[in-house]
Amino acid sequence: PGIPRDALVDHISSLVRADYRLNESHTLMARGDIRWSAQEATRIAPLAVPNNGGEGDNIGGGGMLTLTSQLGSFINEVRAYQSNDRRDADPYITIPDGRVVTRDTISGGITTLQFGGNPSLPQITRTLLREISDEVSWISPDGAHRVKLGGLFNQERSTVGIIPNRFGTFTFNTLEDFESSTPAQFTRTLSAGERKSISQNFALYLGDAWRKSARLQLTYGLRLETSRYPDAPVYNATVDQLFGLRTDRFPTEVSVSPRIGFTWMPGLVEN
Repeated sequence: PGIPRDALVDHISSLVRADYRLNESHTLMARGDIRWSAQEATRIAPLAVPNNGGEGDNIGGGGMLTLTSQLGSFINEVRAYQSNDRRDADPYITIPDGRVVTRDTISGGITTLQFGGNPSLPQITRTLLREISDEVSWISPDGAHRVKLGGLFNQERSTVGIIPNRFGTFTFNTLEDFESSTPAQFTRTLSAGERKSISQNFALYLGDAWRKSARLQLTYGLRLETSRYPDAPVYNATVDQLFGLRTDRFPTEVSVSPRIGFTWMPGLVEN
């Protein structure tokens, strides 16, 4: 009782922003957002009883502060942002999953009937993101060029608690075997836990937005990016000896990429 006949999803989101002019040269912007969603009667297969599904909710929010300063031909923008998300999904009943393999009398194919608990539930996901960036722009006296130099750093922490088939699954080859409580097999995940990860990303970029004419604008530059993953496991001498790999060092990535683009408005009449 209480399980909806239809799969229902509710969403709520809110955004608040405030801009404060500190003085003639500095402006502070503060922004906050929150979001929430809930799902009912989810993960129910067409040939499953309603209590084989579950319900879930997702709540998250974030906040941003931006300080913009203009000193002559230079504009500096410092930005800090943090967001936090939490996702939970729970089964309607926490018992083993049951499946009955039977033949479809209409199509002649093999179908699977499901009952009991859901093998993919419960699920827990936590995500925390922090980011800070700074960008300095220089505007040429004629306004044709805007040269940008900037950098950013962000770190994301995540915890994923998804243990498939946590309570086990009974499989019956026929309806007769199900009625006589004679399963063909029973499977269950015995050893599994939460997976935690941390990633850190750095970027440094230099570019120019050149307004060649009223109809044509060119954007070009260069971007340097690197990623690393801290909290590596302990050193394993056996793996190092057999395969030449260090288990206490996660690989990192470093890349340099050019950027180029243009904006062209052919219908615009130049003065």
